[in-house]
Amino acid sequence: MWMLVIILLNTVPGINPVTLLQTYPTSQECHSERARIGDEMARAYPDEQDFEIACRFSPRQQS
Repeated sequence: MWMLVIILLNTVPGINPVTLLQTYPTSQECHSERARIGDEMARAYPDEQDFEIACRFSPRQQS
């Protein structure tokens, strides 16, 4: 199972630095959505670079 996460690079009180956005069965699906969201976030917040959108593999999530 692949997880799409947002990783905050700066500490924000009360907010977990890694937040699960969605899960995907394949790497390709996750990376495709990561690219789409990354592009939208870059357009919406051009001066913000204190986060990362990433795909992470999680073997514990396998069904």
